[in-house]
Amino acid sequence: MKRYDALRMKFIILSECPIRFHQWNVEALDMADKSKIFNTIRQAIDAAPEGGRAAEIHLQSLKYAEELEHVTGKEFAHSVGIKKSYGTEFNKMKNIVNRPKAAGLNLPKI
Repeated sequence: MKRYDALRMKFIILSECPIRFHQWNVEALDMADKSKIFNTIRQAIDAAPEGGRAAEIHLQSLKYAEELEHVTGKEFAHSVGIKKSYGTEFNKMKNIVNRPKAAGLNLPKI
């Protein structure tokens, strides 16, 4: 199949199904941006004071919840280099992020 035909076929599929377009668009998230976020989180966790590592994971999860909305807990834990069990904590923070935002929390300042 020629490249033009493949692109045309992809366009037809995407234009006929908005859900697939959304999923494809999510996959288009620039990997460099995700890598930068993961590196920033890793550095913040490494710089956390003794006994403050778990709290820092929670804070960073809240801070970047919107940018990492479609990242799984397992992917998050692996990419940041922390235990898999923290993937569950990441998912919890993604689920509650709207509440502190509604209360006026400025996430970028975390």
